[in-house]
Amino acid sequence: MTPNNGVIDLEPIYAAFFALISGANAPRWTDPQSNPAQFAVVSRVPRDVAQLSAGQLPALFQEELGFEVTPTIPTVQTRSKFKLRVDVALIVPCNGLKQPVGQETQIPTQDLNLAIPAVLRAVVPVNPGMKQTLGGLVDSVVCEGQVVRVNGVPGAGSQVSIGVIPFTILTI
Repeated sequence: MTPNNGVIDLEPIYAAFFALISGANAPRWTDPQSNPAQFAVVSRVPRDVAQLSAGQLPALFQEELGFEVTPTIPTVQTRSKFKLRVDVALIVPCNGLKQPVGQETQIPTQDLNLAIPAVLRAVVPVNPGMKQTLGGLVDSVVCEGQVVRVNGVPGAGSQVSIGVIPFTILTI
């Protein structure tokens, strides 16, 4: 993407990233019972867990966070590099927390353990070893930072687990 006076258009970048994790390319996995699984809801509008019903799980939300701008020449604002941050939040049913201690047959983290890699695979470029460039819009997209996981949060009529995957998008 050619910057306009050193400033890039953000919306095409965020939209292209969302296209990687939605539609035909939406992450898919096999659940602990060997059934095909995918997200019931995929959105760029983050929602509070209390707003979701059981039929809307699992859910995936893209949240666009603050970003850094660095001029390529420190004293001239003619061309800048942008470091965008995007969190992908996953909300899945949290089965297993209500089981008797020591007699658990369902593990609360299993759904997150399967859904998180599915999201990561959706962002990996088709050609191994290459960069994800969102079709040439950016220099690279990488998962970078701590993946946060919380189990047993009240919501959707029962309990849910939440995973947050941090992505960094670098422009050229």
